Amino acid sequence: MRKYFLIFFLLTIFFACTTKSTKQVKSNNQILTSKNHFSNIIKVEQYGDSARLEIEKQGDTLIKHYIDLKGLTDDNFNNSYNVVCNYETIKNNTSVNSDCFFVEGDFKLYFNKDEIISYCDSIIQHLKSNDWDNDVIKPPYEELKKFALHKNSTYSIDKMQELILNLNSKIVNQKTKEIPKSILVEFYKTEFSAGKNFYVITNKSDTVEWFHQMNYIN
Repeated sequence: MRKYFLIFFLLTIFFACTTKSTKQVKSNNQILTSKNHFSNIIKVEQYGDSARLEIEKQGDTLIKHYIDLKGLTDDNFNNSYNVVCNYETIKNNTSVNSDCFFVEGDFKLYFNKDEIISYCDSIIQHLKSNDWDNDVIKPPYEELKKFALHKNSTYSIDKMQELILNLNSKIVNQKTKEIPKSILVEFYKTEFSAGKNFYVITNKSDTVEWFHQMNYIN
């Protein structure tokens, strides 16, 4: 139980750090080279005397080192871990003209319904004739096709993020009607979990946290 509590605590720090908000716990943008534990560090954040974040850059990959500064001394458990992050920027395609949209948070995400149906059909036609594919894999894509056709159906976040990564889309702030520049996707992997963080890049180049999709947790 204690292990899961620690994992939850560390993930909370991770998600707080990945948002590009100006409201950070304590940010040291200068590189504290005399205290760094790793090389090629581009950013450091210090959390009192108990935890420290060092962000290492290797080409297009960022490695976020979350360091338990007390190590084994306080609880006989070292909570340090690393997060490997890669990024993809998806341009907002303002040419998408459709009444098929998803709503997540403050944003509406529009897709061409014919593209959704074709995408789902391409997945379904390559499924195998077994119970797993027929009973688990196929139904969500059938539901997604129904949603695109405005029939009574629902969609899941994991299918919405799948469409974001594979189809053209137009995103609009449903409150302000602003049309953002793009969507930024952060793909992350740790020793115990993996997933994606989705952000919206506004016309002012601000980065707004949107939603999170966890793939697995050990």
